[in-house]
Amino acid sequence: MYAAPAVVNGLVYLAACDSFLYQINETQPTPIATANHTFSMAYASYSSPVVANGRVYVGSGYEDSLRADNRFYCLNATDLSLIWEFYPGSPTSFFSSAGYYNDRVYIGSRDGNIYCLNATADVPEVLWQLYINETWSSPAITNDRLYIGSKDNHLYCLNLSQSPGSEEYYWRYNTGGEVDSSPAVSDGKVYVGSQGLGGRIYCLGSSAVPTLDYIIIRTAPDGGGSWVGDSSYLLGDIDTFYAAGYNDSFGWIEDVPALWFSDNPSIGNVAPGPSNSTIFNALNHGTCNITADYVGFLNSTGLLTVFNYAILKQGWNLISIPLTQSNTLLSSVLQSIQGKYDAVQLYDNTDGNDPWKHYKVGKSFGNDLAEINETMGFWIHITQPGDTIFIYNGTQPTMNQMIALHKGWNQVGYPSLRNRNTTEALNNIDFYTEVESIWTYNATMQIWKELGEFDYFEIGSGYWIYSLVEKIWDVPL
Repeated sequence: MYAAPAVVNGLVYLAACDSFLYQINETQPTPIATANHTFSMAYASYSSPVVANGRVYVGSGYEDSLRADNRFYCLNATDLSLIWEFYPGSPTSFFSSAGYYNDRVYIGSRDGNIYCLNATADVPEVLWQLYINETWSSPAITNDRLYIGSKDNHLYCLNLSQSPGSEEYYWRYNTGGEVDSSPAVSDGKVYVGSQGLGGRIYCLGSSAVPTLDYIIIRTAPDGGGSWVGDSSYLLGDIDTFYAAGYNDSFGWIEDVPALWFSDNPSIGNVAPGPSNSTIFNALNHGTCNITADYVGFLNSTGLLTVFNYAILKQGWNLISIPLTQSNTLLSSVLQSIQGKYDAVQLYDNTDGNDPWKHYKVGKSFGNDLAEINETMGFWIHITQPGDTIFIYNGTQPTMNQMIALHKGWNQVGYPSLRNRNTTEALNNIDFYTEVESIWTYNATMQIWKELGEFDYFEIGSGYWIYSLVEKIWDVPL
């Protein structure tokens, strides 16, 4: 038995883990009490009953029970006969106790909703509901305000005068940890415990709304990650940015639904992301400013630089060129690293007699590799130690590139502007039935890697693909 009993008019009401609600006389003739009435609930109850106006309100379910038979019950306080039972339509658990105010009963649920029900009706009647995430907390009610904690780390203040269809909270405060405890209200202050910061108890003004004084663009939700200020990205990088709202005294309050802008969409654009965020796509070489604007007067801007380059290592590197080449001469394609390599080679599946094509720097005869384009994967041997920055020549492609795959091994490039998992990258090709195996080479680690369906094709890398069929690969842009 976990729930506290309710004592009204000489009667004790208590809910137990054996799935029963008991009504017992407050005074008993012997030390072993007997129940006047019992009510069998669908499941164990951790909820304390609430007794008001001749009725008892109690829920069933506990921390590990999301069940379709859990209910919130309204019973006759005299004999515990059932008046109505409420089921929200999906498996849940009413782990918290209810609050009663002005002929309405309020109950939190593990499905994330606060429900307001008509306490005097003879059938379950939901007047309004509001999603605040899963809650174990029981509500405290005073002055037409309801205070309740949530597992999303917030203490919520709700206006009880809600209109169906326009439900919202009055304010919420982020404690940095789950708020499972039930708040208490006294002398205009709200007291509540939280699991955040090693465990804290908070005292807040019951009507004070923590103001948002400024926002910052960050790389993770809930004030996490890093600030996006002057940052660098590689061509094809994708990142999620969040608009974090701050109070001068309290620090981070909540992520806010900002409007997002890029002042140079051809370099990096923004698209809708998860809640209160945007997805940034690095599309071309250059700089752009990303701005988050909230309610017209709070904004944050980050300067982002996108580079079209690859980092090559001493020794052999398996690479490709993601940009369209107007001049495919090898010396033009590799112009930015002239003097830093001594050999280039690639495998041509269509030449059965001599598939390996070579270019050796300084070799006066025998070189049979003179041109490179964006569809090719090729090996390049870097001579200098450390990192060699290879800046791509070429222009951003405007349409999907086509690569012919022949039966057997094919050495290919990846002419795309985005890293994609294998299934998305192969696009019109079925992994396993049309392509049996895909490999790439990590020059930093000097190891081979075979790609599975959830691994990623990466911009600037070259690949070995073993094809079971003759197929044109439509590489997504």
